[in-house]
Amino acid sequence: MNERLWGKLTINQMLFVSHLLLISVVIAGMSYSRYHSELDVRISQQVSSAKSSYTSLMTLLSGSVAGRNYANLMMPTTRSTIFGIENLLFMQVAGVSDYQQEAVSVRYLPGQDMVWRTDIEPQELSDLEATLSTLLEQKLMTAEDNEVRHKKLDYLINKSITDIDSLSQSIELAQSVSLAWPRPNLFTNGYALDTTQSVLHIALELTNKNGGEIWAVVDASGLIAMRQSLLMDLLIEACVAIVISILLISAITVWIVSPLKSLAKSMRQDIHQIDPAQLNMSKRNDEIGELTRAYSSLIVKIHNQLRVLQKLSDTDSLTGLASRHKYNRVAHEFILRGHQDGEFVSISLCDIDQFKSYNDTYGHIDGDNALCVVASIIEEGIGEYGEVFRFGGEEFVILAKAGSKAVLTQRLNAINQEIENAQITHSGNAPFGVVTLSIGSVLIEPSLPLTASTHFDEVMEVSIAQADRQLYQVKSEGRNQVKIEPLQHSMFSRH
Repeated sequence: MNERLWGKLTINQMLFVSHLLLISVVIAGMSYSRYHSELDVRISQQVSSAKSSYTSLMTLLSGSVAGRNYANLMMPTTRSTIFGIENLLFMQVAGVSDYQQEAVSVRYLPGQDMVWRTDIEPQELSDLEATLSTLLEQKLMTAEDNEVRHKKLDYLINKSITDIDSLSQSIELAQSVSLAWPRPNLFTNGYALDTTQSVLHIALELTNKNGGEIWAVVDASGLIAMRQSLLMDLLIEACVAIVISILLISAITVWIVSPLKSLAKSMRQDIHQIDPAQLNMSKRNDEIGELTRAYSSLIVKIHNQLRVLQKLSDTDSLTGLASRHKYNRVAHEFILRGHQDGEFVSISLCDIDQFKSYNDTYGHIDGDNALCVVASIIEEGIGEYGEVFRFGGEEFVILAKAGSKAVLTQRLNAINQEIENAQITHSGNAPFGVVTLSIGSVLIEPSLPLTASTHFDEVMEVSIAQADRQLYQVKSEGRNQVKIEPLQHSMFSRH
């Protein structure tokens, strides 16, 4: 699967994707770490601030739980102190008394100015009512002149009524008040953040012998707002970092891949068109520079070898004349340049008369010698007017140009005559008795419509075919002659 995925990507894409993934992971990791670090610091600050608000109450609350002193827990001064704690939404003081081993639990709801007990036993209210009834009976049975007794009973009766009212109110509130903040199952370092309700739960242990706890719910909307702001800041920073990273990765990727693309483009060119001097990457000091220098060195070696091979392929090994391969390479340009210069251009097909008979009579060694002599005469005779090519066997092609048809005709006739004058004995070439040459030539006049866009393959094919027909006529008319005629315009004017 991975090979399929990566195999479809270019090096450019692979470098970009891999580096972007790496940078994204790093940025995500750093953002995550910073987020939790800053959030933990802010939470710790708020928890410390909240805990410090309860420090002054710790002795009072612990002592009240130890002695099960509800008067202290619910008296106005305690209520006002607790209700004055900043951002407090709810608080519960719960524990076990040190002396009677009984549960103690009081809740505070500052927003609704409520305080109530949640540890009331069903019998407790009945006991208070029974005590009140007993006190009332005792007052009825006490003599009216016993003022001290009456005052004491009145105090106890009022206290019982107050306790019954408080207890009844607590029972009613315990049944009617539903807390909006369920107690968390897990506190970490004494606190738990509830982001859904934007509150912070804080738990503090009391100092009484049997233990107890303060559970406070604090408004954490500011902390949540800070958290959202922090997330937004980190998101913006991450986006900016990714954009910068993309720009850097793109630059680095281009710096690495662009030279490789240039090398690949260079490799797709024809070997003759590659110029090692244009490979600027060779100046780099990295692996790409090293690769470019190695590639440049290889191109230079290939060019040198091609020049050697081209020189070998351009030269006929026996006569030293230009080869048919060179003719195919330079003929078009020769004809076009001569035509553009306003000159007459001739393509001549030459053939040694009865040369097979010469080889049969005198042998191939003498035949090769005769070929070399003929080649030398033709090359010397054409001189600066053109170039001579050996097409194979006893056949030669002459490309020549001059300012007039007369000059070209005179040169070709002179060559023909020089070969006969060389007096190379050839008994099989009657009636001459010496080696002679037949020439069929086509003349391309300056008036012909040749341009760089002309289909020269067709022109060359037509010219050689016409020269060959003229050579055949020379052979049929007795050999040892030159026949030169203008190229038939109609044969290629359609191109």
